[in-house]
Amino acid sequence: MVYTVSEIAALAGINASAVRYYDKEGLLPDISRSSAGTRRFGEKDVESLKLIEGLKAAGLSVSEIKEYVKLTKRGKDGVEGKKALLKKAEERTAEKAKQIRKAEGLIRYQQWLLQRVENGGSLKNIPTAEVPPEFRTAKRELETPLKKTHSVGIKIKRQ
Repeated sequence: MVYTVSEIAALAGINASAVRYYDKEGLLPDISRSSAGTRRFGEKDVESLKLIEGLKAAGLSVSEIKEYVKLTKRGKDGVEGKKALLKKAEERTAEKAKQIRKAEGLIRYQQWLLQRVENGGSLKNIPTAEVPPEFRTAKRELETPLKKTHSVGIKIKRQ
């Protein structure tokens, strides 16, 4: 079956402008065109678009995804390069997952604090022993004093 840009976008779960952009960037090298120049997509292109979106979500740049596409064209000769790119994506995804878990912990800790206030508790000087164990890491992270020099080079005066 042949699909239009809008149809293939809907099937892949992305917007049509993303499909056009990926085509323009060379991430969809096998797209055929009608005699009028209209892009024509097939079933395999849905899979390609979903892969592109997945690699992008994993933190690969457009140029890295383009390299992945080129390596795919090389068949067995491209396997090692693809493995290296997928390893990079895996590492970036693991780092994102770590950041998300940390953010979730901070959110849950804040929710616990709000519940404490609603129940008549105080937010001042909460002893660690009163904090449920699953929130203690978030509490420590929020209470960790800033270093003398911030990571962007701003000096912070201590009083």
